Amino acid sequence: MLQIIFGQDLRVGTWVFEKTGGLYTKKDSTTIGLEKNGELVAGFVYNNYIPNRSIAMHVAGNLFTKKFIKAGFRYPFKQLKVLKTIAFIDSTNIKSVKFTSKLGAIHEATIKDAGRHGDLLIYTMTQEQFRFKD
Repeated sequence: MLQIIFGQDLRVGTWVFEKTGGLYTKKDSTTIGLEKNGELVAGFVYNNYIPNRSIAMHVAGNLFTKKFIKAGFRYPFKQLKVLKTIAFIDSTNIKSVKFTSKLGAIHEATIKDAGRHGDLLIYTMTQEQFRFKD
């Protein structure tokens, strides 16, 4: 059974950053996770929130439902009312580049040699660009 989970920031945040190679810090982060039969299969971590402007999103997983994706973007766009979400992706992570682009994000900048294995790609998305609207 699939279940969207809230309020388990340490569990979801640690899991997402184990997958993405980042370092989870609870101080300024919040999360939304997706479980299948009690096991985490996907998660969103949000941090670096600038009120009414932007928020960084970190995403990992191997199972994404439309309901989960919508929940993941409802939080920044509907609840926080940010103008943009920001994602940082290593240029060698083609799967994440394709997934992020499919959602409607655009490649806004590249920072040479700043990624884990390659360049750091910065993708942004506005609510209007998001392809899985309610």
